[in-house]
Amino acid sequence: MRLTNATRSAMADKAVARLNLKDKLEDVIEDYIHFVEFCRKEINEADDYEIDAAINEMKTELGERLVYDPVYRADSFYVYFDDGSRIHLNINGYHRDFTQLAENIGIELRYFKEMPAKYIVSAHRYSGFQDGCKTLSTTYLEKYELLKLEIEALFNKISEAKTAVFSVTSNIKTVKKLLEVWPEAVHLLPEEEVPEKVNYPALQISMINNILNLGEA
Repeated sequence: MRLTNATRSAMADKAVARLNLKDKLEDVIEDYIHFVEFCRKEINEADDYEIDAAINEMKTELGERLVYDPVYRADSFYVYFDDGSRIHLNINGYHRDFTQLAENIGIELRYFKEMPAKYIVSAHRYSGFQDGCKTLSTTYLEKYELLKLEIEALFNKISEAKTAVFSVTSNIKTVKKLLEVWPEAVHLLPEEEVPEKVNYPALQISMINNILNLGEA
């Protein structure tokens, strides 16, 4: 049986699956979500239920039209630090790298099926420092950088596994030869032959024939 690029890709995916990174990714996601929530609470200086209670009380006393809400619901916010730096966070703790990692590891990203807007002090919705902004200790920034390193480490492990498979198999043309050179690869081979993806011409064959004057003989 030929060792096709489709088979090599399937082997690389199985190699990644054998790393058992699911739990590690879920731990990183949960840590990141908790970090975002902690930053948001420090900025708002209150939990959401306390904000809801205060707003409802104001509405009861003053009437719906006269209420000025000190916080707003948003999808993202900025965190400013004592050293003058800032970071931009999704308010639900979503990070675009999580989607790519989940696809590589082969798991469903169950955390972010719903991403409702949440309370944040109005000044923190903007990229520039505003009146009413609160700066956080650089300890928070250090925690953020550590979380980024954990995400990067997951990408590196996936990349190493895939690179290892492709480096061994790139010059081998058949499965028989592969197993002679690397017997343990049997654990990575797909159970059924993976069909090669065919990239059809962007132009119709008839148009290509007309362009090249390749009519009937």
